[in-house]
Amino acid sequence: MRRIGVTMKQFAFTAFFFLLFYAIILVGQLNLFETFYQHQKTASLEKQLKTFSDTYEKKRWDDRRISREMALFINQNKAQLAILGPEGNMKYDNLFRIVIKDDNGNSIRISLSFLLNSNLRKLLDANLQRGDKIEVQGYFEEQSTKDFFYPVMIHREDGPKDIGNLDTVTNEPLVKISGVITDGVLPSTNQWNSRQGILFLALEEWFPLTEERKSILDNGKMIEEEWTDTISGTRSVVFIRPLMRDGKVSELIIVLASLQQISEAFVAFLPPL
Repeated sequence: MRRIGVTMKQFAFTAFFFLLFYAIILVGQLNLFETFYQHQKTASLEKQLKTFSDTYEKKRWDDRRISREMALFINQNKAQLAILGPEGNMKYDNLFRIVIKDDNGNSIRISLSFLLNSNLRKLLDANLQRGDKIEVQGYFEEQSTKDFFYPVMIHREDGPKDIGNLDTVTNEPLVKISGVITDGVLPSTNQWNSRQGILFLALEEWFPLTEERKSILDNGKMIEEEWTDTISGTRSVVFIRPLMRDGKVSELIIVLASLQQISEAFVAFLPPL
């Protein structure tokens, strides 16, 4: 009996030592894999951003092509993308938008960024299509140009329900525009998630730029930093690539990607090339 007891103790000790050794190896492999994955992801994203930036700068796409190329970049790289002015003013944000031609023949881009957080189902039920006549209430980003609009409510003449809610309106008076949809990009049912809004959190936190970051960009160098959003605690990598013209920053391309794997797909109602 005593011999059996000694044997069991030896077996238990050996088994414990083996499991401990295996756990150490497993933890090490997981940490190594995470580091390797992050390096691969950031290196690949940096390369794709350079390709996108160089092509965008050389070819000077129109709005329709920019939306298409942004959709392709976001879909392939599982990242958020925006094109900004040198001071951080938005030129092209996430690709979800519609374009209308108003009664005066002017094209107006209508961002869907803020509507999607709470009105995705209404937007999908409305089934907006090219040729639909809509009326939109909201705000122009710039009163001087009046070519980019942030809606509070969208009404389609024969639509089932209004998209949006006037209860969220501030004291600032709303602007009302109307026109026919000529183009756009809409999300699918499983496409919109909280990750989309993180880009706007990053922009609010990063802009106006610090003097240190501004100096880096003014010298034509790209910024790459890890950033953690304060709401979900998600770790992301942020790239800001400057586009230079006559020795000065003319535009900024910002890309934000989670350091965790994300799977998304994008659906556009755009005509084939």
